[in-house]
Amino acid sequence: MAVIGTNSAVGKIEVHQVTSLQDLRSRIVRCDQALSKHSADIGTCRSEVNSALREQQTMKENLKEHIHRVEAEVGGPKQPTLSCLSILY
Repeated sequence: MAVIGTNSAVGKIEVHQVTSLQDLRSRIVRCDQALSKHSADIGTCRSEVNSALREQQTMKENLKEHIHRVEAEVGGPKQPTLSCLSILY
């Protein structure tokens, strides 16, 4: 009778361990999926930031060109005042 009780207890422990392992495996899968999603989101954000930086640089260059044209039209910056361009640097 003691052997049957021991076998039953061991069986319950094995079932519990298998259930725990399955739970851990499913958690690992969910974590891997979340990491993949976050990694993709970070890549997208990085791309958007780089795009915004390029656009900002283009706008800055266009503004410098415009300031040069306007200063040339009005005879250049007066001394000793600072050029508008010095603000952009």
